[in-house]
Amino acid sequence: MKRTEKRLLINSCLAFIMILTFCLATTTAYATTTISNISIKVEKNDWEQTNNPGITVTGTGYKISDESISWSKNVSDCYPSEQIVVTMQLETLEGYSFKDTLKKSSFKITNASIESFEYSAGNILLSLSYDVRGIASEPEDLYWDGSKARWDMPDELRDKVRYDVKIVGKNGRNSTVVAENISDRKVNLYDWLASDPYYWEDYVRFRVRAIPKTKYEGLIKSSSYAESEDFSDWDIIAYNYGTSHNSGSNNYFPEENPNYNQWWWESPYPSYTRTEGWQYLNGIWYYIKDSKYVTNKFYDVDGVRYYFDSTGRMVTGWYKINNVWYLFDSSGAMLKNRWVFISNNWYWLQSDGKMKTGWFDWAGNTYYLRQSSGEMLTGWQIINGVWYYFSSEKGGALARSTAIPSADGRFWYFIRDDGALQTGWIDPDGYGWMYVDPETGCYQTGEKQIGGIWHNFNQFGRLVW
Repeated sequence: MKRTEKRLLINSCLAFIMILTFCLATTTAYATTTISNISIKVEKNDWEQTNNPGITVTGTGYKISDESISWSKNVSDCYPSEQIVVTMQLETLEGYSFKDTLKKSSFKITNASIESFEYSAGNILLSLSYDVRGIASEPEDLYWDGSKARWDMPDELRDKVRYDVKIVGKNGRNSTVVAENISDRKVNLYDWLASDPYYWEDYVRFRVRAIPKTKYEGLIKSSSYAESEDFSDWDIIAYNYGTSHNSGSNNYFPEENPNYNQWWWESPYPSYTRTEGWQYLNGIWYYIKDSKYVTNKFYDVDGVRYYFDSTGRMVTGWYKINNVWYLFDSSGAMLKNRWVFISNNWYWLQSDGKMKTGWFDWAGNTYYLRQSSGEMLTGWQIINGVWYYFSSEKGGALARSTAIPSADGRFWYFIRDDGALQTGWIDPDGYGWMYVDPETGCYQTGEKQIGGIWHNFNQFGRLVW
């Protein structure tokens, strides 16, 4: 072989080796590790609910994008055990990529649970539900109903707590537990008030605290004790004490005993007098008709409708009658045919006083009132599997034949004439097809399998051909 040919062969081999080395280096440089499992830890918030909990990733190859964490509500504004939603964006580190077939089972979430996730330009938008923990509020509206101690609890905690009750003597002495872990919001203290050595006003108040049901012990701490006003109806105790000892009767209320004026001893307290009309006893209004307390019924007085419960107490506030909610103002008058705004929520009371639920047309607009509690819904809501938008700018009215901008401002949600969100494949403006998920109501970005076929959507949700 000639020297020139030999040199050319050597140079060709060297060039091939250099090209091969470059290709191998390039392949190595661009190789990525696929992330198939994601671990997120949400810290538990402090019991005083002062700050939203911190969130960290416990896996490798990804991080939470700066300032992408968003809470649907601050824990400081929540009641204990309330469930709120936190969203965040996960992005990969250099040399890593998310597996494009992740499932909910691919996520390990500590102290929260996954709501949904979606791909977005190589990142993941993640939504988690989180249970707030905190200290229960004290029972409220404590009052004496004859010899019965009664109280109330905010609706949001009513089904999650039970109660401990104490009876307390003058100046706080002789505090005695009379009921523990009870579910009722009442307890009859007659036996304590009328028995030696507690009789004759030794015990004059009761205290009650809320304690969590077993199911919520990890989320709710017991409240402090709330205390009632002084007990004052000692004539009820004196009378019933006498009649029960004289005749074996166990009637706790004078109106239940036709012989209530027949005292077997000389009581140091004035007996009841029954006069027609309103009667105010121990901070409670009653109404007497035909020498009897009006009980368990609606009753009209001077054209105003009231309701009196089984003890004759005039009802105020929300009250459930035959599984229907009614609202009575502080004077006891039943409210009807009007909107009412309570605890940042709107409610509609019908002409018969019943709280309205479900779909409701008023003044040319359509509204939806939550079936379980009656409050008017606003914003995006899914009802019977269909997404609707109720505009807070228009007082909660259902949006129709319009477009609503997305939160990031990159897309418009299109609303049909009947108020339902257009879902599935849509081409709203002739600029390209989009896919709106019927379950989440969100437009798709990134890759998604639809009808067994993989499609790719750009960051604006437009189908990439």
